[in-house]
Amino acid sequence: MKIKIQSKRVLIGIILLLPLFKPAGIECIPIINMAFKMMKMISIIILTVYVMSKLLKVKIEKKILKAIISLGAFWVIYGLNSINNRTLDGSLLGNICISILLMGAVYYVSRTSYYQYYVKALDIIFSCWIIINIVSLFLVRDGYTPFGLTGEEYNYFLGLDNYSAFAVVPMLGILYFFDFNIYRKIRMKEKILYIGSLLSYLYVKSATAVFAFGILGLFLILQRYWNVLCRVITVRRVAAFLVILFILIYMFDFQNIFYSFLTSSVLGKGEEYYGITLNSRTIIWEYAMNLIKKKPLLGYGALSEQEIHNYALYGADHCHNIFIEILFRTGIVGCFFYFYYLFKPFKSIVMKKENKEFQILLMFMITILVIGFMDYYPTLSYLYLFFAVVYSERNWNKSAINKRINGV
Repeated sequence: MKIKIQSKRVLIGIILLLPLFKPAGIECIPIINMAFKMMKMISIIILTVYVMSKLLKVKIEKKILKAIISLGAFWVIYGLNSINNRTLDGSLLGNICISILLMGAVYYVSRTSYYQYYVKALDIIFSCWIIINIVSLFLVRDGYTPFGLTGEEYNYFLGLDNYSAFAVVPMLGILYFFDFNIYRKIRMKEKILYIGSLLSYLYVKSATAVFAFGILGLFLILQRYWNVLCRVITVRRVAAFLVILFILIYMFDFQNIFYSFLTSSVLGKGEEYYGITLNSRTIIWEYAMNLIKKKPLLGYGALSEQEIHNYALYGADHCHNIFIEILFRTGIVGCFFYFYYLFKPFKSIVMKKENKEFQILLMFMITILVIGFMDYYPTLSYLYLFFAVVYSERNWNKSAINKRINGV
């Protein structure tokens, strides 16, 4: 009887959570896409009512309240800008609601014994999503969906190659975190998911995705030295380094100077060369910065199709850099709220030998930041679930969880 009850709770968790993480690649299948949209709306309503009714009865930590307020302020600016551009559609509004909903839902669930059912539900959903995405990359290298339909170039089950990597990385981060939190080790399943993802992105030659999984692989190999690494390589130091690197590239053409020095002076291979654009990213950054200078305080929100086709961002629909992306969408004001929300929780994570699950969160956050230098998607729900798990780190203490579950 107990097993049946547990199975039902896990099934309910899957039904409620699955629509919140719709694979981007199925948008070219109208029937399934429409079904997901309807299910997402229903899930958002049910979870919002349920979570609100529970949170009103408990004292919420100030850290969580500040996170919800800062994230909400960022989305208000983003939303108002998008309304002005007439680009605030149901999909964007749904993703905004999900990002805030996940913060409250994870905080509540992490304080109760129900967490085990939702963790199991997420384990099943994310494992299936990653496996299907791996299969889609191997089977349809040029961008067909795994269902045999023609989609956008390099579009796979979880979306475009880089976009799908931004879904897989936080999903793996959450799975690895709960592996350490519950089993005190990384299970074989998660290792296989990592290796399969790395090989699949190597197969389709996605440089950003391969770089992300290369960083993760290095972290995992150096597991013995995590205590030292987490003291030296912090989230804020990495963010500061990436800002400096962007300034060097944007203002001083650092990538071309370095390449010229490497080929001419070090390797002795010919004349100086000045033509590296990081796959046109430096051109996009220049377009974005020129627009930001015109509206530095509040930014632009989501661009319209006409603005994209008119080469507002050199034909791109986003800025291909986490810092420029947030600054472009919401200006300096929105930037303050978003990065306060992003960096605040990592200050409270105490790095100790027995807290490898929290070290995992740091490693994955650093990976997200590093690949965010080349791409970033602020409406992706997988990222906000990962951030919500980080914010509720105090409630994931293993002894406290065992006490709630076992009643001892």
